[in-house]
Amino acid sequence: MPPTMFFGQSPSNLIKTGDALNEIFNSDRFNFIQISVAWIRRSGVEVISKRLRDFLSNENNWVNITFGCGFGGTSSEAIRELLRISSNKGNRLRLRANLQRSGTFHPKIYYAQQTNGNHPQSGEMAVAIGSSNLTGAALRMNNSESLLLLDSNDLSDNMPFYDIEDYIDNCNDESMEHIIRIKNQLGVDELLNKGFLSSERNLRKRVARTKKRNNRGKKRITVLRSNLGLPDLSTSTSSSSSSGSSSSSSSGSAGSAPFGVASRLEMVLSANDVIGGQVPYALIPVDAQTFFPGVTLTSSRVHPDAYFDVEFVGGTDGIFTREVRWWYHAGLREWRLNVRSRARRELNWGQDSILIITRLTSSTAAYRIEILSPTDSGYSTRFGALNSTSSKRVTAFP
Repeated sequence: MPPTMFFGQSPSNLIKTGDALNEIFNSDRFNFIQISVAWIRRSGVEVISKRLRDFLSNENNWVNITFGCGFGGTSSEAIRELLRISSNKGNRLRLRANLQRSGTFHPKIYYAQQTNGNHPQSGEMAVAIGSSNLTGAALRMNNSESLLLLDSNDLSDNMPFYDIEDYIDNCNDESMEHIIRIKNQLGVDELLNKGFLSSERNLRKRVARTKKRNNRGKKRITVLRSNLGLPDLSTSTSSSSSSGSSSSSSSGSAGSAPFGVASRLEMVLSANDVIGGQVPYALIPVDAQTFFPGVTLTSSRVHPDAYFDVEFVGGTDGIFTREVRWWYHAGLREWRLNVRSRARRELNWGQDSILIITRLTSSTAAYRIEILSPTDSGYSTRFGALNSTSSKRVTAFP
């Protein structure tokens, strides 16, 4: 796999940060996992429960989990469930509470390594670091969380991994008074009675109060935008965030889900008709019709056009605006995107380049188009992310 991958999620993004943990829990490569997070909720334990059990099914594998108790953000039910998993797996899951005296214990680290010197992957390591606590909201829902997954099988270049390991060792140092090993349910009871843990019920009440504050905040934002003379985007924002059924990738088949809430569209410019080294148009998957407003797929016209303005990035004179036409070729049954020659020339609209279309807002026809050429240092990473089931033609990022 690539040495570095980024996982992010937001209200309009179907990519979940919890997906980064699939590599961390890869029992074919690693035998030791260490997790250090500020808070754990039962919903987060549910996300990784199967991964944990499968990983610990190998009697040579171990897991350390260290959690914080700041603001009572960790639930007693979550820790009890982890204890049950540990007891069913030979107590090879160790739990520690870090009751940091000042400030808040606030890391979010998921670290895996192979410590068996006789293993084919001996010395290999992977770590996911970001803003995701061990909660369902952080790993699977619409919180704007992110994880950066670093993976190394190059043993000559693993200094950052050892630094991370040293940090985790300090977090787990039971010789420190504020680091408490939780071996049984009595430990959970004591933390709960002393106010270091909260119940799921109380945490749900806290979340409900936060949602009310968020709703009041949305109204204040709308008023603020109005006072500043900015367009009201509240309707479009809520409609896009409420949708959770959009496809994260498409092969262009008519039965696929549309990119109704997509914010970015990427495709390889691999048209057969190349004029003077330039691709005169880009094929658009039928499913992407809702990405561009004002187009009716069932139109009786031969070429039902849709015009919209875009910002082009990468021109020799900087950013410039140009009208773009999106149209349907009835004879070939293909949707195409076309731009005037100047934009195509200055963007190096060449064959096998990657075309990136980003919607700047969801309520108006405002877009940004970029071109990534095969000689660009980031080309291979982008190209590898495109959907292989659709001949590397298109991937949507809702």
